[in-house]
Amino acid sequence: MTRPAAPALQPDDRRRAIGESRLAELPGLRTQLEMARVLKEHHVWLAVRIIEEREDQPQFRRHRRLRDLLEANALLEAVIELGAHLQPTRHPWSMGRSGDRWRCRVAWNDRGNLRRCMGRHDDLAAAMLIALLGSLDRRRRRPKELSQGGEEAA
Repeated sequence: MTRPAAPALQPDDRRRAIGESRLAELPGLRTQLEMARVLKEHHVWLAVRIIEEREDQPQFRRHRRLRDLLEANALLEAVIELGAHLQPTRHPWSMGRSGDRWRCRVAWNDRGNLRRCMGRHDDLAAAMLIALLGSLDRRRRRPKELSQGGEEAA
């Protein structure tokens, strides 16, 4: 007897099934980036795979410009392109060198409020990707959830 074929997962079902495990990989990728000497193409593709499994983010694998930038080894530009396609869009806010380390901030508009996240690394592109990944990890809070002193409510 032959077994009946398992029903094919729809894209949304697949995203939900895999999304939770990929979200757990986000801190692991950040740690891996912090320990790496420089950003490599495979780090960007790992970030793309993690991001594309999130229900609130668009798909990137078919995005030709991102692929072309990675093939040209334009890693910083690829990370900036990746941020431009996130929802909400992340933009480079500042980049500066402090001693041997780069400090990069990305900014985005979250329901009318400017949010920023910073990444630090010896490599500029890695610092930018760390900031981008950190921005995905931040919980969204409305101004009502902040106390009168501006601190987060417990």
